[in-house]
Amino acid sequence: MSDEFERRLSESLRRAADSAGGATGLAQGARSRLRRRRRTTIAAAAAALAVVAVPVGIQVAGDGGGDGATVATDPSVDPPAGPVMRTESWRDATVQVPADWGYGSLSAWCASGNGDSPQPVVQRPTTIAPAIACSGPASSYGVQFVDARSSTMQSDEAVPSEVADGVDYPAGAWSGFKVVGGTMVQVVAPDEDAAMAIYESIALLEGPDANGCPQDLGQAEAGGGKGGKDISLCRYSDADELESSKLLPPSESEQLLDEIASAPTLEFDASCDGPASDPTVILQDGGYLATLRTDDPCEERNGVFLSGVAHELTGVIRELTQMP
Repeated sequence: MSDEFERRLSESLRRAADSAGGATGLAQGARSRLRRRRRTTIAAAAAALAVVAVPVGIQVAGDGGGDGATVATDPSVDPPAGPVMRTESWRDATVQVPADWGYGSLSAWCASGNGDSPQPVVQRPTTIAPAIACSGPASSYGVQFVDARSSTMQSDEAVPSEVADGVDYPAGAWSGFKVVGGTMVQVVAPDEDAAMAIYESIALLEGPDANGCPQDLGQAEAGGGKGGKDISLCRYSDADELESSKLLPPSESEQLLDEIASAPTLEFDASCDGPASDPTVILQDGGYLATLRTDDPCEERNGVFLSGVAHELTGVIRELTQMP
């Protein structure tokens, strides 16, 4: 973990401690914030139930005279929906982020082609960051996974708090972090609601994640499926640890299966020197289906390996199996 990144996290701790009434009140402040959110949610749910419990068009008892009050609803008006979320995982940590967030380096936001507007991204330790110094905040919005197994941080969480100066993060952003297992997940969001929703979704991965991917390669290759059509893409590191995961929609799952079945077979050459690239395991409804290599420096090792047969990486297969 770099000194600069650790300094930013220490600043997050300081802000969280200040908002909680001092360092000793950090945990209490976090619990209070979460309790307030739960009470608000419960109260809102109770109020909603009180309204829903009255059937449409049924009179409500009045004072005994005249027409009683009636309750009517407009079925054409849908309640406001929250943002669509997706699952992001790394090693033993998983988190939910808005589905429209991209991938990249939080510190290289000005190289994304969006001008002076930092766009939210998901960053992993393997993310390649362009050597560029952005004019503005040091970091954009997003989520960052950090290896915390050798961290010297004195706390395992900082509940998101508002950033005012706009130096480390965009002015008005909400920043915090949480450590689960051996992974730290940092959150930088445009507002409190988004920051808290992401922060509260951070969890220790104790089985397959919501995309269907286990923590390590051995578990993925040993998976026994149920014969369904859901396709999970699970990328693993050279240490056999989960790097990223993706669940394909049904239409893309079916298209991928058809494309692999019709792809030409290859004569696999295992004589290449050097380590192989990180594998992506294809799971079908939780069961092992195939192993995919797309970016091996030895081109002869790239392909889809299904039931002992190597299939060519067609353009469609490459497109459908792109991973962060």
